[in-house]
Amino acid sequence: MLAVKRIYVEGFGDDAISKQLQAMVVNALAESKRFIITENKDKADAIPKGTGLEKTAQEFHAIGDATSVVTAAGGEHGEINGQISNGNGSISCSTDGGFVARKLATADSQASTEIVNDPRLAVRPVSTDGDVI
Repeated sequence: MLAVKRIYVEGFGDDAISKQLQAMVVNALAESKRFIITENKDKADAIPKGTGLEKTAQEFHAIGDATSVVTAAGGEHGEINGQISNGNGSISCSTDGGFVARKLATADSQASTEIVNDPRLAVRPVSTDGDVI
């Protein structure tokens, strides 16, 4: 690698991601200031060979929350009175009653879909005579 001065970067594929990866490799090599990037394959000391791949996945995320409050009450009162006097009788009766019921409920949910892109690049430096450096 110490003898390599000029590098020609071939394409890693015909799709958009491969072309973007190629541009990133050219940019990284140029920023290193260690190599001269050439567009002339015949003048190159090395030609990085590789392949680009993009793995795309879809992820589904869901979350839910719920709250519920219930109250119930009840009551009853009953009374019977009886009285007998000289063969005559009297009966009195009274009742009370009641009931209260309450319910409160709330629910919330959220769902989202996310597309995750995972680009990958495998590169090996190859000399102009075909040897891997």
